[in-house]
Parts: sequence; structure tokens; C-alpha cells
Amino acid sequence: MVSVLPWACFLLLILHICYGIAPNLGDAPQQSLFFLGGSVAFFTGLLVLFLFCALGRDPMDGFRLSDRGLQLFCTGAAAAVICSSLFFSFPNAIAMPAIFAFAVLSGLLWWRGGMVYLVHGAVAAGVLLLAVKGLGPEFPLTVASDMLPVIKWANMEFLAGRNPYFEDYTAVTPGPFYYLPVQWLLYLPFEGLGLDQRLLNLLSLVGCLALFMLALRGNPHRVACLAGLAALFASRPAVEMIARGHVWPVWLIVSGYAAAFTADRKMLAAVLLGVLLATNQTFVLLFALVGVYDLRNAGLRRAVLLGLISLGVYAVIVLPFSRGPIDFMIQYYIELPRLAGVSAERQHNAVLQMSVVRIITALGIGDLRQGLQVLCGVIGLATIAAHRTLRPPHFLALAGVIYLFVVALNVQIWKYYYIPGFWLILWSVAGGTSGRAFPGLNRATIH
Repeated sequence: MVSVLPWACFLLLILHICYGIAPNLGDAPQQSLFFLGGSVAFFTGLLVLFLFCALGRDPMDGFRLSDRGLQLFCTGAAAAVICSSLFFSFPNAIAMPAIFAFAVLSGLLWWRGGMVYLVHGAVAAGVLLLAVKGLGPEFPLTVASDMLPVIKWANMEFLAGRNPYFEDYTAVTPGPFYYLPVQWLLYLPFEGLGLDQRLLNLLSLVGCLALFMLALRGNPHRVACLAGLAALFASRPAVEMIARGHVWPVWLIVSGYAAAFTADRKMLAAVLLGVLLATNQTFVLLFALVGVYDLRNAGLRRAVLLGLISLGVYAVIVLPFSRGPIDFMIQYYIELPRLAGVSAERQHNAVLQMSVVRIITALGIGDLRQGLQVLCGVIGLATIAAHRTLRPPHFLALAGVIYLFVVALNVQIWKYYYIPGFWLILWSVAGGTSGRAFPGLNRATIH
């Protein structure tokens, strides 16, 4: 499934460009129409990719990712994302010289060293862009960027000996406290030491890069994979979340899970999946997909064991903060999603984002959202179950595409919700092309 990568780069470019241009369009009707066009293009391409993956067909039939043309495509997408991200992220006085410098440097690297040096330069540019944005001035607290202030408050409550799940957050956000324990506990050491929380975002970026580079050792498609990584690093959701957000540590855990999964380290993968379950509610879908995959490929006993490991890790992390598991599940998996839906309608979230909800709202069938989301999940599970010999890389690609579709039907959606799906697709190539995530580690040496 190597050739899913050009598709992923193309879809990521659509996502990035739409969220870069839309905020500059002014009034809501123009933005809504723009997001409708972007949503149609994005999800049409995603549907085609899903059909190829579900049928076990090569999306770029007749080509190989090592061909220069496909490398050029991925590198071109990365360059386009980096240049446009510079334009969207900085004033023209900074952006235009930076774009010119990047173009000149890229030309020199290509002329002197070839494609691989150009791609390494693109990765470096993406990392530099993230670092500059991450170390910039704090953003003001708004409804759209209250993640880190809320997490800071939760950590302050915890360090004061109080349970963050039973405290008041009106001083930092108009909404309730949505986050599962791992999401805010990851930042606890930084709060305890009085450090800027965004340092963890930068460290997570370095961790993602290190894992990825380690997986690419000996990978014959490392140039295209690095180009895809550069595009992901420089994409608007990734850049914004370095300074404003709380999801880079989560993406590092997703990367660790994908690396362990493709290396056939199933026990470690099960533990990391349990950590993800205790991080964000959307990973329930990944847990279900993995469960069906294990049941189909490893047998009932092994599947149950791995599932219990994940659930055990989840319980150990979550239960100390709950007054009762049933109450916690109702609150954080039913009641709060319902409140999020009310808030989303108030902010016109459905029509001011790229999502399947935007499309069905335009078609006048928005009331079918929940049913369609369940249907997408069922189709995804059935697709995984239908494959008798689904290799880990193929599974990660399918899981990433299914994740993108189901999340796109959420009652509330923000641009960074999509990135875990792209990470899974990217890892399906980086960690799976050579049959293992880390050279020297295989079924014979890992248990």
C-alpha cells in the first residue's frame, strides 16, 4: 500500500489550503460556501482511497513509489504546504523573504545533492516553522484556543490536591471540562516545574521526528515518506497546535502505537492503545477496529488478551479520577458529547469546517448525521473483518481512512481532529514498506 502516500499528500494539501484561505474570506456565508467546495473535493478523494484500500488494490496501479515522478509529487506537495504555511502564518514582510529563501535553498539543494537533500531541507523547514510558531508570543484566550489554559487549570487543581473532574473552570473557559486524564496529565511535570506548556509540544515534535527517522532506516521509500512528513509538519493544523493546542503529545503516542504495531510488538501496542483510550474519546473507534483485526488474524484468545490489556491500562488511568465507572462513562461519552453538539450548533461549527456534516447539511439531510456516522463505523469494521490476510501496514492505512470518515461526521469538528488519521496512513508506509518498523526487530525477536 505504498502508493497511498501521494493520495495522503494530496488530501493533506486540500485540508491545509482550505483552512489557510477560509479565515481570510470575511463573512460566514463565503466561508461556508468555500468549506462546502473543499469538503466535496476532500471527501471524494478520501472515498476513492477507501475503495482502493478496501479492495486491496493499489491506488497508483502501474506505478511504484520509488519512481521519480511519485517522489516529485510528494516533494512538490510538501513544498507547496511549506510555502503556503509561511504565507498564512506570518506578515508579508516576513513571509515573502522566507518563501524566497526557501525556494533558493531548495533549488541549491536539488542542484547540488539531488532529491534526498531537497526533502531533508523541506523537513528542516517544516520543523523550523513549527519551532518559530511554538516559541512565539502566547495567543490570547479565546473559545477556539482555550486548550492549554484549561489544561493548566486542571494541573493546578491536581497539584493542590483536588480532583480536576469536580472543580469549576469558568475562570478559563465558558464550556465544561472535556478532557480525559492522559490529555492533561502529560503536561503536569511542566506545570509543576513552572515551565511553558508548549515546550512539551516541541518535545513531542522531536519525538515524532525521531521515531519516524528510526523507522525509515533501510526503507526504500524514505524520500517520499520524508516528503509526506514535511507536508504534515507544515500543515496548518500542525503549526497552529504547536502554539495553541494540546494534541502534539497525543500524536506522539499515535506514532509510538503505529511503530509498535508495524514492528509486531503487539503487547506494547495494546498498552499504548489503552493510553490512547484514556486520552481522547475518538480512539474508541481505533480500539474497535484493532479488536476486529486481532480477532480475524490472531484468533479469539489472543484478541481477548490484547483487548483486556488495553482496557486494563485505560481503567488504571481513568478510575482513580471517577466516583464511579458508570457515571464517568455517561458523563464523558454521552452527556458531554451532547453538550458539545449544542455548543457546535451555537457556533455554526457544522458549516464553518471541512466535514461530511457540511455536505449533508447542504443536501438537507443533516438529521441523518448520527446514523451515517454509525454506518461508516460498521462499514469500516466489516471491511477489516472481510480481509483474511490483512497485513499491519494495510490495516493502518485502512484504519486511518476510516478514522477520517467517522471523525468527519462528529457533532463537533475542528481541523486538528483529522491529523491522527493522516499519521496512521503515513506510518502504514514508513513503518510497513520493509515489513517492519525497526530494522532488526521482527517476529522472531519480539514477543
